[in-house]
Amino acid sequence: MGPTRSLRTLLTEIIDYAGLFPPAKLGMPAAVETYNRARMGDHEWMLARFICPVSRLDEFEKDASPLLPGTFARSGYREQGDAADPWSISALIDGTLASDLDRIDAFNARHADERHGLARIDMIELKVTDVHQIDRALDEIPEDLFPAFEF
Repeated sequence: MGPTRSLRTLLTEIIDYAGLFPPAKLGMPAAVETYNRARMGDHEWMLARFICPVSRLDEFEKDASPLLPGTFARSGYREQGDAADPWSISALIDGTLASDLDRIDAFNARHADERHGLARIDMIELKVTDVHQIDRALDEIPEDLFPAFEF
């Protein structure tokens, strides 16, 4: 028996996957494989975004591309159905905000094309020390990115 509708509504996409960080602290290949398996599991409805630092996006693309919806796996056959949703990613800003936003924009443009695998950074996480930093950051962050600020 599955969860009640109200419980399912409450818990839908409640868990962001942070396998790159403690306690798991997996390497990128293991992290993307684990996230991919979880997306196909019985509890996939609770899974939300893959958490990735902007500085590791190149590594993410290298290891995740064969698994992303729309791409062909090493076997040459589609691993995911054409209707599969793109992977949602929350990017940790770990460089300058302007340069990281440029990298995010390039990533999103590339991964809007299924030949590169469907993925979208739709959230960013940014460490700040005061509310003035939040105001300045909000002036730079595009409206299609949801920001989370950490003190």
